Amino acid sequence: MTHAFVGAAMGECAVPPGAAPRTRVAMMAVGMIAANAPDVDLLYTNIIEEPLGYLLHHRGHSHTLPGLALIGLLIWSCLRLVPSLRSAIRGTERRWIVLIAAALASHLLMDAANGYGTHLFYPFSSRWVYGDAVFVLEPWFWVLLGTTLALNGGRRARLLIVLLSVALLGAVAAVGVLHPVMLVVMLVAASAAALTMRTRDRRSRAAAALIVTAAIFLVMPGVSRVAKARARTLAGLGDRDVVDIVADANPGVPWCWSVLVLQKGNEPPSKTLIARRGSLSLLPRIWPAASCASARLSQRAGPGDVPPTPPIVWHRRWQLDVDALRAVSAGNCRARAWLQFGRVPYLDNGRMLDLRFEAPLGQNFTSMAVDGPVGCPRFLTAWEPPRADVLMDSRQPR
Repeated sequence: MTHAFVGAAMGECAVPPGAAPRTRVAMMAVGMIAANAPDVDLLYTNIIEEPLGYLLHHRGHSHTLPGLALIGLLIWSCLRLVPSLRSAIRGTERRWIVLIAAALASHLLMDAANGYGTHLFYPFSSRWVYGDAVFVLEPWFWVLLGTTLALNGGRRARLLIVLLSVALLGAVAAVGVLHPVMLVVMLVAASAAALTMRTRDRRSRAAAALIVTAAIFLVMPGVSRVAKARARTLAGLGDRDVVDIVADANPGVPWCWSVLVLQKGNEPPSKTLIARRGSLSLLPRIWPAASCASARLSQRAGPGDVPPTPPIVWHRRWQLDVDALRAVSAGNCRARAWLQFGRVPYLDNGRMLDLRFEAPLGQNFTSMAVDGPVGCPRFLTAWEPPRADVLMDSRQPR
């Protein structure tokens, strides 16, 4: 939905002055299609057994620069095949091309901003790029962009956008992902934004919403760096002790963060790693960590083994046997393929799973039985394993 809202706002900004209403609708529709098009990979993830198909191909080649170029060419070719659109495009080709390119690029950049990651620099690098800055579902974007598009739409479109946005906000609040206080704040903010922007023209509203959205994506990586540094300090670790820190802002509350610290164990670094999940507040005096949504949800699974403090609540702790992971990778091509995705890999009773997604709500979709079908699956990718720094033995095949 966020991608669609961004694409629609881009389409609004691309409409030529004096264009017919049909052209405006077409440009907004193309913007929405292009902004979501990279997720076409969901149609072919089943070419490999699950969960490998999803882990390796979703946010795979369709989320790379060559993939965007190919998708953009396909969208442009389809537009040229429709007679009514071909006539609307004539004389404004540059606007349509820029719209398609911008909407496609927005998808890749937005996906790169969270902890799931993309291959932003492929084919120059096959590494995953993690922004660790914006949660994959951020209600503030629904409020900001939804309000703008509702003002710009007709009566039916306005009603549909408002109902959809309110329903989504209510749903994330009902399951505990969005704090009730912030739900009220968002509804008040949406009303204030509507009153402020009601006198502006459509393009100005859409441009302002896109600028604010872009500003959030530019600011949040800096906040993420602060959160990671704070988590390292509260864990009592130095730079040499930390292997990685996965961070995600709580939806709607940018001062609350879910952190997963991967550190070296007390044994030699080649033997053991420790993973610790916690909820961090950057404003502990105003909003203690225990009030953050990630802390409240994690407490449903039971209290942690460390007393909570206002700045941070530690929830769970895992010990990663590096030698066991290396052994299963060396002798099992499916496990080796899985490690192309796993940023915090963990072996649990014959299953591999990524601790990033070991959450109190729902099952971990990365879980895979080590002893699966015999033989190597086809159509594997060649992404650089995120934990090649500590898990890949130089003697084993990649």
